[in-house]
Amino acid sequence: MGRRQKVKRYTFYNEITQPMLPSITTPIPRYLLPRQARARRSRHGIAAFFSAILLFINALLALALVFGLLLLFAHFIMICAHLTFGQYSYWITYLSTPLVAPFDRYLPTVIFMHYTIDLPTLAAMFIYLVGILLVRGMLKRLAGK
Repeated sequence: MGRRQKVKRYTFYNEITQPMLPSITTPIPRYLLPRQARARRSRHGIAAFFSAILLFINALLALALVFGLLLLFAHFIMICAHLTFGQYSYWITYLSTPLVAPFDRYLPTVIFMHYTIDLPTLAAMFIYLVGILLVRGMLKRLAGK
């Protein structure tokens, strides 16, 4: 096997059709470029570290929002249709009661035909959704700077 020829990675002109162009049109190698000051590089590194932490917290909040809304929705459906599934309904009620408790004393439970509409659960779903979306928006703006 013959030796491989070195491939030019950076060519901005065609040497055959434009032979008069000098070689200064190729990019400058990275090691010849001026470097940033050490303090500026370390500030950039610290900012990138905290930005990554904020983005991770943002992702955790999104995950908590999804699980919380699913839990509250299951709680709402169980109360609305008067469903009981043994241990499943016990755990749904046990886990969702602390989330609904702040709204229980302010909103009533409405009975419509054969269904029970649990307004505290609906209010909790809405308030948690809006609150977490606002916090996530602020974290996104902080991480972007």
